[in-house]
Amino acid sequence: MSEENYKQFKKEYANKEKEHYIDPLTGAYTTRIIDILKKYDDNNSYGLCFFIDLNNLKEVNDLYGHLIGNIYLRMVAHLLKGYLLEGDIILRIGGDEFLIMSTRSNGETYDTVNHYNEVLKEINDILLEESRNEGRVNPPIYQISYGWSKIDKNKPPAQAIKEALNKADERMYEHKKTFKNPFLKGNSWQEYAILQ
Repeated sequence: MSEENYKQFKKEYANKEKEHYIDPLTGAYTTRIIDILKKYDDNNSYGLCFFIDLNNLKEVNDLYGHLIGNIYLRMVAHLLKGYLLEGDIILRIGGDEFLIMSTRSNGETYDTVNHYNEVLKEINDILLEESRNEGRVNPPIYQISYGWSKIDKNKPPAQAIKEALNKADERMYEHKKTFKNPFLKGNSWQEYAILQ
């Protein structure tokens, strides 16, 4: 981002109320940040994106209530923030979806993808352990699906971000297919762990 555009970015960000940019439930950025990046980030500072979806959130809300669903959302956001690399940001982009935008690219792509793959696997292990510790006969089962994509720095930011989000979303849905929905068959978390 050029110095002049950075000044404009900071000015626009400062002139808006915080709630326009921060999701009050999770503390993650909202998608309005992407609109500002598309407008001012002429250097395409972000080189990678990771699309993350909370599996079974609807079922958790339906079976255990929105309070438990909100705890699930906050827990995932908290875990994701704890593993962010310097300069990377996390956004909540839908009811059950998050996005990590990473400044790493080119030679750092492989290491960054490996870092976040390991992080997201570890978060899934933590979430499954949380499911076990719910103390219920049939506890909510917390898991995430995810996918990633490069952001093409040779294209205008708006186009590059849109294309990268679509690709990461496709990969996330491929990953989601590897999970069996335990709510459909009434599986317990023990059975679910075996299915993984």
